[in-house]
Amino acid sequence: MGYLPLSTKHGVAGNRDFLIIGGGLAGACLALEFRRRGKSVWLIDLPGEHSASRVAAGLYNPVTGKLAGLTWKAAAIFPFLEQFYAVAEQTLEQKFLFPLPIYRPFRTNQEFDSWNSRRSEPSISPFVQNAFSSATYPEDVKDDLGGLLLKYGGYVDTRALLNGVSDWLSLDGSFLAMDFNPSRLSIGGHGVQYEGRSASTAIFCQGIGALENPWTSWLPLRPLKGQVLKIDTRLSDERIYNRGVFLVRDKKDGFWKVGATHEHHAQPGVTVEGREELEGKLRTLLQRPFETREQSWGIRPTVPDRRPLVGVHPENSRVWILNGLGTKGVSLAPWMASHLVDHLLTGTVLPEDVNISRFYSLYFKSQKTV
Repeated sequence: MGYLPLSTKHGVAGNRDFLIIGGGLAGACLALEFRRRGKSVWLIDLPGEHSASRVAAGLYNPVTGKLAGLTWKAAAIFPFLEQFYAVAEQTLEQKFLFPLPIYRPFRTNQEFDSWNSRRSEPSISPFVQNAFSSATYPEDVKDDLGGLLLKYGGYVDTRALLNGVSDWLSLDGSFLAMDFNPSRLSIGGHGVQYEGRSASTAIFCQGIGALENPWTSWLPLRPLKGQVLKIDTRLSDERIYNRGVFLVRDKKDGFWKVGATHEHHAQPGVTVEGREELEGKLRTLLQRPFETREQSWGIRPTVPDRRPLVGVHPENSRVWILNGLGTKGVSLAPWMASHLVDHLLTGTVLPEDVNISRFYSLYFKSQKTV
């Protein structure tokens, strides 16, 4: 797709082209994409210990769910994300992209029959490396019925990526490590200002924090807590394992990340129940003994229709939004950021199924109750 190296062009002191609020996966990818196109940015973020983008194992997986279906727009999104992150690695001089096949053991013979018959379909065949009808990695996992080996999978070390972006933008003062206070944002006909910094446009990428911001509190975001374990075990790290839970080896510390729970209306913090749920699922998958070393949690921003929220504020053309990436932030963030930047810089049309305009009625309803 002719993906070019990122531009090093910066705005003058005190002024940038775009102000990005929120430095998780959405905000970081947006900053990278703007800079690749020669535009300057401010990025405001004060990373939290339980930021979903930082707690996440960073898995990207083209086949998900109990029915093992292709994820939304997989054919476009997955080739794009690996190119995006590979270029970002070169720019940031950080290693954080780890493409790996994903092995998904079959639960029933019918699962094998289903995938074996579908693997030649044009939409599916690019993602299937093999479908095995008998145990293939029995020393590592319980796969008596075989399993599905997938291509275009892997993981992103999200902490390394986000730290790399903040360090890179700090070189010219474009990264602002501070809490964002909506009352200090000034929006006028010529642009936006915050704490003495100016830009043409503000873009909110705050994840679940959007619900505490009056500009975005009307969004239909639903908090989804996820708990993740780190375990010590001995497995081949030539692949990721996924059935009921995922197993991804952290190349830096050698432990395996296991996750994740999906908890609606949950209280913050790790729980015994969360640990027991993950360990129980792990025992049905893993052949080898393991020891839990660490437990963490984060809150993901999900949307009722399971599609991202991208577009302009209903009543202010200086305010834009990129949010709602849910459990697939690693795969969706590059593609969504690229679409939003295309729209802002060249006027291309945003895809209807992600355009935030589908929820404008919620905004106007909220204004009637104020």
